[in-house]
Amino acid sequence: MLLLLLLGGCSPKGVSPEQLKNIVQQGKDVTWPDGRTIHVQHRDGSRLEGVRLLRNPGGGPARSVEAGQGLISVDPDGQTVRVTLYHAMIRVGTNTVGSVKEFSVIVAE
Repeated sequence: MLLLLLLGGCSPKGVSPEQLKNIVQQGKDVTWPDGRTIHVQHRDGSRLEGVRLLRNPGGGPARSVEAGQGLISVDPDGQTVRVTLYHAMIRVGTNTVGSVKEFSVIVAE
């Protein structure tokens, strides 16, 4: 719940979920119009490695979720792009505030 509020949001207008899923490429930051950023060190199809989801709100500390492994997928409804991270660390600023075994977030709908 906290993480959906932290990182959830809408996709850029006129871009299908499948196109948005394919925008995420290894070694490149992808930033959405609302300021959310995803960085992936390695991608092999839907498999992700070295994933960092970042939100840097104006006037406050950056919030991030980082994981060594994850998946990117389009939900069966064909309208939603989801990133699932495994063994994720949650950070606010430079402080680790928690960890979860599995974390799923909608990055576009």
